[in-house]
Amino acid sequence: MAACLRYPSPLRVTFAAVLLVFPACANAQTTALSPPVSRPSGELHLHIPLERTFAGGQSDSFTVRCPAGDFLHIVAEQKGIDVVLSILDPAGNLLMRADSPNGTEGPEIASAICAKSGAYRVNISALDPKATAGNYSIRLAALRRLRPADRDEVTAETQFFKSVTLNVTNTESQQTAAELLRSADLLQSSVHDDTERSLLLTYLGDMQMDRMQGAAALQAYADALAATRQLGDLGRSAQLLTSMGVASGNLGKLADAINYFKQAIAAAHQAADAAREAEAWRLMGDFYHRFDDDGHALEAFTQALPIARKTGQKNNIGIMLEDMAYLEIKANHLASAQEHLVEDLQLARSVANIDAEADTIWQLGLVAEARGDSQLALRDELAARKLQGESSHTSLGMIDASLMDHFAASQPEQAIFFGLEAVHEFQLVRQHNAKSDAAKVLDTFLVRQASPCYRTLAGLLVQQRRLADAELVLDLLKSAELKETVRGAADLPSTTTVQLPVSDVNHATEANIDAAAATAAGLADASFEFDRLSALPSRSDAETAKMKALAAQIAAGNAAIDSFFNKTLYAELGSNTQSNARINAADEESSSLENLLANLGPGTLALYTLVGDRHSYIIVTTANTRTRYEINANAATLGQLVLAARQQLHSADGDPSPDLEKLDHLVLDPIAADIAAAGRQSPDGIPTLLWSLDGVLRYAPLGALLDSTLPRDRRYLVQRARNVVITPESRDHLLDRPADTLHAAALGVSQSYNHMPALQGVTEELTAIVRDPAMPASHGPMDGTLLEDDAFTLASLEDTLRLRPSVVHIASHFVFRGDAGESYLLLSDGKSDHQGYELTASQLLTDPLLSVRGTRLVTLSACNTAEAGTLSNGRDMDSLGMILQKRGAAAVLATLWSVNDASTSLLMSDFYRRWATTPGIQKIEALRQAQLAMLDGKLQPAGATYDLSHPYYWAPFVLIGNFR
Repeated sequence: MAACLRYPSPLRVTFAAVLLVFPACANAQTTALSPPVSRPSGELHLHIPLERTFAGGQSDSFTVRCPAGDFLHIVAEQKGIDVVLSILDPAGNLLMRADSPNGTEGPEIASAICAKSGAYRVNISALDPKATAGNYSIRLAALRRLRPADRDEVTAETQFFKSVTLNVTNTESQQTAAELLRSADLLQSSVHDDTERSLLLTYLGDMQMDRMQGAAALQAYADALAATRQLGDLGRSAQLLTSMGVASGNLGKLADAINYFKQAIAAAHQAADAAREAEAWRLMGDFYHRFDDDGHALEAFTQALPIARKTGQKNNIGIMLEDMAYLEIKANHLASAQEHLVEDLQLARSVANIDAEADTIWQLGLVAEARGDSQLALRDELAARKLQGESSHTSLGMIDASLMDHFAASQPEQAIFFGLEAVHEFQLVRQHNAKSDAAKVLDTFLVRQASPCYRTLAGLLVQQRRLADAELVLDLLKSAELKETVRGAADLPSTTTVQLPVSDVNHATEANIDAAAATAAGLADASFEFDRLSALPSRSDAETAKMKALAAQIAAGNAAIDSFFNKTLYAELGSNTQSNARINAADEESSSLENLLANLGPGTLALYTLVGDRHSYIIVTTANTRTRYEINANAATLGQLVLAARQQLHSADGDPSPDLEKLDHLVLDPIAADIAAAGRQSPDGIPTLLWSLDGVLRYAPLGALLDSTLPRDRRYLVQRARNVVITPESRDHLLDRPADTLHAAALGVSQSYNHMPALQGVTEELTAIVRDPAMPASHGPMDGTLLEDDAFTLASLEDTLRLRPSVVHIASHFVFRGDAGESYLLLSDGKSDHQGYELTASQLLTDPLLSVRGTRLVTLSACNTAEAGTLSNGRDMDSLGMILQKRGAAAVLATLWSVNDASTSLLMSDFYRRWATTPGIQKIEALRQAQLAMLDGKLQPAGATYDLSHPYYWAPFVLIGNFR
C-alpha cells in the first residue's frame, strides 16, 4: 500500500459544524432585495400558517393589517429552500430584512414596530436566484400592543442580522460581528424567545468555531441546545449535538465527542431526520479515525451509509463511500473498497463533481497498487492528476506523492520528479494557511498525511546524493511536525515560502507529463465503459464491436504510457547526470549550514539522520563537504532497539548495555572516520556533533551509546564527543556569542499540584542555582530570582520574563499529551492550595508576554520534558526545542525520560557552577563535564552509599540549539 495515502474527509471535518448548520452563510449578501418575479399571495392572519412552494427567481408578497403602535412578528419555516424574509411599511420602506445563516432548513424570524396604521407588506424571496423548487411555511406569530421587551427583541434582531452581514464580508469585520452578537445575546436573554435565542447562540458558536475558540463555541452550542429543547425540536437538537461533538473532538476530547454524536444520532432518529442522523455517524467515524481508531471508524461509516442512501443526497453519500473505501484499502479489504469506489465514481459523475471524480479514480489506483497491478495503478493515478488540475493543491499533492511512491523502488529520478511536484503543492497550501486564520486549523490534517511524503522524498534525494535538497526537505518536515504536535503553531516563514530547486529538464518534463495524464484520463473513461459493457448479461452486435474497439484503444494507450515512462521520461530524468550535477553545484554554493559550520570553528560536524521503512541514512556535513552514509537498519529495527534501551533506563536497575551497544555500531560505525577527523581538528580533541534527529532516534540517549571494545574512559559517546540536538530554528542561534555575565531566574514546584507527584528535590536544586537576596537559603553561582510553589504563577512568570534573564531554569512537570490534548507546563494557580495551572504548549508559543527573547538557555529539568506522550515518531522531542527557540531562546536543556529528583538537582547545580565560573567554557562542555563527573563517581550526594554512574541518572539530559 502506498506510503502517502491521504484521508479525504478530515480535511472537511473542521468546518463540519458550520457547514452542517449554516451552509449558506457565505452567500448571505449576494441576492437583491426584490426578486424579478413577484406573486401577490394574500393576507396573513394570526397563528394561521400558509404552506408555499417556489423556486429561485420568484417571490411571494403578503399583507398584514397592523394598527399604529402594535408589535408585528413573522416566522417563516424553511423546508428545502433558503429564503429571505423582509417587512416593509405602508410606504414601502424596509423595516427588517432577515436572512439567518441556516441554509435551506430552519426558521427565518423578523419583527417590526408599526409606527402608523396600515397594510404592511411581507416579502419572501429565494436567496439563490437559481435555486430549485422548495417548500416553506409562513405565519403571523404575534400581532399585539407593544411591550417593553418587544423593543429589545427588534433591537436584538437588527444587531443579529447586521453581525451576519459583517461576518461574511471580510476578516477585519469579524471581531465587530462577534461583539454585535454578544450584545444581541444579552438582549435576547431578556426577551426569553427560545427560537430566536437558539438561532443566535448557534450562529455565535459557529463563529467561535471558525476562530478556533473551541471551548467558547461548545458553551454557546450548549446554551443553544437548552433553548432548542424547550421548543421540543429534535431535529435542531440533533444538529446542535453534532456541532458539540465536532467542537469537543477539535479540543482533543474524543470520549466527549463520541457521547455528543451518539446523542445526536438518537435525537435525529427519533425525529426521522435521516440526513442529520447520517451526518452524525459520519463525523463520529471521522473523529475515530483522527484518533487512530480505524476499527470503530469503519463501523461508524458502515452505519452512516444506508441511512445516507435514504436521503438521496449524492454528494454526502459519495463522501461516505470514499471514507469507507480508504479504511478498507488500509485494512486490505480490497474487494469492498473497489465496490464502494465504483459506486462513488458513478455518483460523482452524475452530479458533475470533478474533484470527487478525481479523488475516486486516484483511490481506485491505490486499490490496483495494493493488488499488484502497477500498470492499472499508474493509469488511474495519472488520470486523477489530469482531472484534478489546479482545483485542489492538497489533492494534487497527494496524487503526485502516490506517483512518487509508484516509482520509488525502480526509477528514483522519476519518483523525485513527482516528489518535488508534491512538495510544491504542499508548500502552496502552507503559504495559504499561514495567511488565513480560518485555514490554519486544517494544517493538522494536511501535515498528518503529508509528512510521510516529505520523508520519502528526502530518502530518495539522499539515495541520489542530492544531499543539500534532502537536508532542506528534512527541515521542512520538522517545521510541519511542529504544527502537528502543538495546536495552533504557526509555520516558520522560511518553510512556507521555500521552493526546492529543480532543473531545466524537470520544468520541460511537466508538459510531457500533462500529455501522458490526458492519455490516461481517456483510457480511464474507455476502461469504465468497457467494464460496463462486460457486465451486461447480453450484448448487441454494436456493443460487441464497441468492446473490441475499446479493448484495442486501452491496449494501445497502456503501451504508450509504458513507453513514455520507461523510455522517454527515463531518458530525460534518469540519465541526465549533467542536470543533477548542476543542481548539486548550486546547492553547495548556497548551503547556509556549511556557512554556519565554517564559522563555528574546527571540530564541528552536522549529522542529519533520516529513518525510513526500508533504508536509513546519515548525512555528514562539514564546512566544505557533504557525505551520505547508510545505516544498516530501518525504522522498525531502530525503533525496537531504542525502545528496549529506554525500558531498561526507567530505573538504575536495568541493563541497557546490549541495546545501546547495537545502536552505537549501527549509527556511529558508518561515520567513525568523520568523527575521528573532527576530533583531530578540535583544539581539545573532542568533536562537537550537531544532530538533526529523525523518527525514533529522537528518543535515543546519544551520550549513552556504548562501544565496549574501547577503553573504559571512552566507551560512552559522552566521553568521546559533545552531542547537541539542532532543529530548523537552531540555525538562527548557532552563531550567537555567549553572554558576558549570567543572570538567572530559577522557578519550580516542589509540592504536588493537580495530583501530580511532588518533586522534593526542587528546593535544593533552585537554591543551588541562583543567589536571590530575598531567599537567604539560595547560594548558587548566578545572581537572580527564585520563585517556588505558590509564587510560581503565570503572572509571576510573565513578570520575570519581562526582565530578560539570560538563564531561565524551570523545575516542574512538562507533560506531553499529543493527540490526547494540549501538552502543558505545570504552574501554580496562586489562588488555592495544590491547585495547578496548565500552561499549554500553544500558549507558550503564542502569548506575547511569554517571550524568552535574549535568553541564552531555558532549562526544563523535571519529569517528561521531552518524553513521548501518545505520539510515536519523536515529534514532541523537536517541538519543545523549536517552540522555545522560536520565542527567542538560544538553547533549551530538556530531558528524555522521567528523571531522578535528587540526582537531577545535583547534576544541574554542578552544570551551572562549571558554566558560570569557568572562563570561556561552552555550555555543552559544562554539561558534558557534569555528566562525566556523575559517570565517574565524582558527583555524589552527601553521605550516599550508592553511586550515580548508571546512565539512568546522567544520560537523559539533551541540549538543543546554541551550544556555546
